Amino acid sequence: MTAQDLLKAAISLPDAERVALIEGLLASLGPLPDSIQPLDSAWRQLALQRAQELDQGTATTVPWEIVRQEGEQRLHGRSSD
Repeated sequence: MTAQDLLKAAISLPDAERVALIEGLLASLGPLPDSIQPLDSAWRQLALQRAQELDQGTATTVPWEIVRQEGEQRLHGRSSD
């Protein structure tokens, strides 16, 4: 099984199981540097809420091209404002 196959399988899991998988993978890394913090309960709740909104079709989404363009602008110090 490739990493891409594993990712596809993981994405098909229910939200709570995906979060548990993420937490398990993070825990398997051992001690994390200060720049990487494990998921706290507030982040976990927000992630579950947003996943539910996506599943229900109530989330406001932004097309990838716009996200990428804005990210590149921020990276290069330009604002689209």
